[in-house]
Amino acid sequence: MNILSLAYWFNTRPEPFTSWTQLVLIILTALLIAAAVWTRIKANKKQAVYKKLWEKSFNFFLTHAIIGILLAFFNFQAVPILMAKFWYALWLIFAIIWIVFFILFITKRIARKAELKKQKEFEKYIP
Repeated sequence: MNILSLAYWFNTRPEPFTSWTQLVLIILTALLIAAAVWTRIKANKKQAVYKKLWEKSFNFFLTHAIIGILLAFFNFQAVPILMAKFWYALWLIFAIIWIVFFILFITKRIARKAELKKQKEFEKYIP
C-alpha cells in the first residue's frame, strides 16, 4: 500500500506491524523510559536554575513513553481503530510541536539568565 495515500493513513483495519517494526517501537519506547528516568535523576541533583529544564524534559520523555506503550499495545492486540497509522503521524507531530516549544523555553531561559548576569555585573559598580 502506498504510504502517501489517504487510504494507508486512515484505514480503520490496517495490517499489524511486522515483528521487526514492533521491535523497533518497543526499543524506542524503552529508550524513552530510560531517558525519563535519567532526566528525573538529573532534576533531583541540579540546582534550581536548571531544575525546570530537567522537569520539562522528564515530562516530554514520560509522556511519549506512555504513548509508545499504548500504541505498541494496541498494535499487538490488533485493536482496529486504535492501531491506525494516523496515530503514529499524530504522535510525531505532537512530539515536534513539543520540541519546538521546549527549544523556545530554553532560548528564553538562556536570554533571561544572560540578562540577569549583565544586570548583576552592572549593579556591582553602583553604590
